[in-house]
Amino acid sequence: MTYESNRNTEKELGALLDSFFDYQPKRGTFITDILADDANIYVTSEASGLTNQDINVSYKDEILTISGERKTASINETAQALRKERSVGPFERKFAVGEVDFDSAKAKIENGLLKIVLPKAENQKPKQLKIK
Repeated sequence: MTYESNRNTEKELGALLDSFFDYQPKRGTFITDILADDANIYVTSEASGLTNQDINVSYKDEILTISGERKTASINETAQALRKERSVGPFERKFAVGEVDFDSAKAKIENGLLKIVLPKAENQKPKQLKIK
């Protein structure tokens, strides 16, 4: 086996592992970041051009679902498209977020981002044991 074939095999294996362990959404999908601290889970999704009427957020069986529809925004009905990169149509993303207090959750759209704060359920918050 040559050095070059080893490099190609290494690249192919790396790409396979990256695709398995580090999902990268395709262009046009609803791109989302999820962070957590001891008290909350923070979900931030790109929502450029969307309003609160275009997006639905639901929670069932520890799964957060963000769905909706991105409508065509046409500036001029008679103009011919030279390039179209913005996706349109329905979208849906599902995320396993564990047990949360969904009744106390908050969501808003700000500067083209959908921001959701999900308070963790009390039994999901870390607890300290005092040592005597």
